[in-house]
Amino acid sequence: MNDWTDVAGSDFMFRVVEDPAGDYYYIDGSYVKFLSTAYALYYYTSIKDLGYICDAKIIIDTIVAVTQGAAYNTEAVRRYNTDSTMRYTGQSLPVGMTYEIRTSEDNITWTDWEDWILADYHCRYFQVKLTLTREFLTSTIIFSSFIIKADLPDVDENITGTISVAGTGATITFTKTYHAAPSVNVQILSGDGYVVKFTTAPTLTGCAFKVYQLDGTAVVGDYMVNVHGY
Repeated sequence: MNDWTDVAGSDFMFRVVEDPAGDYYYIDGSYVKFLSTAYALYYYTSIKDLGYICDAKIIIDTIVAVTQGAAYNTEAVRRYNTDSTMRYTGQSLPVGMTYEIRTSEDNITWTDWEDWILADYHCRYFQVKLTLTREFLTSTIIFSSFIIKADLPDVDENITGTISVAGTGATITFTKTYHAAPSVNVQILSGDGYVVKFTTAPTLTGCAFKVYQLDGTAVVGDYMVNVHGY
């Protein structure tokens, strides 16, 4: 949900809002609000695709606000008492908020809805349900931000080898599966080399490099490659 922005010189503008399945709410500008007769609202995100099956940590961050200006000595059913100086000293929870999640490996067979916890979920697809409840219809409660992040699992490996022909260098084939070009660090273990230069930049499957002395002469030697990605 984003704020509306006017674009100068445009005469045909529209807003695209993610408005998936749900009940008892409406969208007002950048906010989701309760229907006036609803004590609870249910908001479902669209189905999220991680791109592949893995163990991903699902992180949720929501901004919910209470905008009412009611006070305890002006609310007939909620006041502490009518004394003009005595104030309520406890806590009141004007809104309840829960999250549920369901997951799938193929977007066909889904798990049942379950309480979301900050943990790893084995899936490719997932969907989150937010439930907001209020005790009184006069409580004005809105939420303006629903951010979901997936922390994908790290993939690491170490590869050792020897450059036998200086002019040829080394060609590395990764043994693990990466879903984006990983970070590659080459350590020179033996020989007279000081500088590493990639002749083929890291891709999903491998890379190639040579080892040089400071004067630009290619040399031989042993190496270790540290690969980090996801």
